[in-house]
Parts: sequence; structure tokens; C-alpha cells
Amino acid sequence: MSKILENHPNIIKINSFQKQMPIKIDGVEQVRDFLTLDYCENSDLFEFMSKYAKNQTDRGLAPN
Repeated sequence: MSKILENHPNIIKINSFQKQMPIKIDGVEQVRDFLTLDYCENSDLFEFMSKYAKNQTDRGLAPN
């Protein structure tokens, strides 16, 4: 990663990635991948990405 972006406040760091980890959801065994990310103050990554995707779609920039 570029040194300029390394400590930028708008860049989320991936702290760890765990692939194919077993998890039980509603009693059903599943296998999922997990990312451990930096804390996102004032929101969460899903909310941000949802707003970003809607904004891109509204502007006609999102892929179909």
C-alpha cells in the first residue's frame, strides 16, 4: 500500500482474513469467510457501501 494512504483516516485496514471458517446460524452449520476490519466510527461498512451503491445507481454509474 502506498505510504501516502497507509495512515489516511478514510482508509479501512484489513487486520485479518479467515477463509472457510465453520459457523452455526439458526442451528444450520455453514462455512463462511471473515474479515476483521478497523472500527468505522459513526457508521458501519455495510451502511456506507449501501449508500455508495445507491448514489452510484442514482447517478447512472453502477454496473447492471
